[in-house]
Amino acid sequence: FSKNVANYNIDIKNKKIVSIDFEYNPHISSHEYNIKYCSECGVSIYENNVLSTYHFLIEDGSHKTGIAKHLIEKFEFGETKIINSVDLIKNLKEILKDADYFISHGMENEYNILIKNINKTKL
Repeated sequence: FSKNVANYNIDIKNKKIVSIDFEYNPHISSHEYNIKYCSECGVSIYENNVLSTYHFLIEDGSHKTGIAKHLIEKFEFGETKIINSVDLIKNLKEILKDADYFISHGMENEYNILIKNINKTKL
């Protein structure tokens, strides 16, 4: 990770970099972005030269119980936590509040999911 960041001339010492990736129903439309269309969320946090990874299965999300075990077994970087969507959004808001950088795959959708759900969730 550090080697790749060096290519962008970013000094990552004393920086917190957060990466979030939602897995969601491919039929999500640009005006909805409801967290309940998401089945899982992966989070990586790089801080103080340490990488921490988290996998959340959204219990009130769009997954089917038949595939939940498969999703849990597929994550190879720690344990999966089953969490409801409101608590997930609260956790993500806390994680992001002091981040220096936020990166994501499919940034527009991830950003819109976060913003819409942070704004409507009482924290």
